[in-house]
Amino acid sequence: MVINCILIEDEPLAIRQISQYVNGNSGLKLECVITDMDEFYTSISDFQPRILFLDYCIPGALNIKKLLVQIPKNTIIVITSVLPLIVFPKIEDDLSKFKYVELNKPFSAETFNNCIDRIIDAL
Repeated sequence: MVINCILIEDEPLAIRQISQYVNGNSGLKLECVITDMDEFYTSISDFQPRILFLDYCIPGALNIKKLLVQIPKNTIIVITSVLPLIVFPKIEDDLSKFKYVELNKPFSAETFNNCIDRIIDAL
């Protein structure tokens, strides 16, 4: 089983690193990388991600409620922001309707793969 993923990230180094981690995991397929929220709103209907890697610190992403109504309810959200969710309690409340995990940057390939293994085991 291959799990379709989308990455929402605006930092080139993070895009490269997370893309390498996803592409290095045979159970994952990176469908697209979205670098700004306007792109997200115009293209999300073209994809059905099972995992959404989300940096909520990119411009426009703090309005997470607007973002969340656009994605399927069975999408697992992997928070990849540097700042933990505890800094933004409103975002954590909005995410409560989804399965989500925090994988705060920076993280290693091993930490990434351990996170993905836990998600796959829970499916």
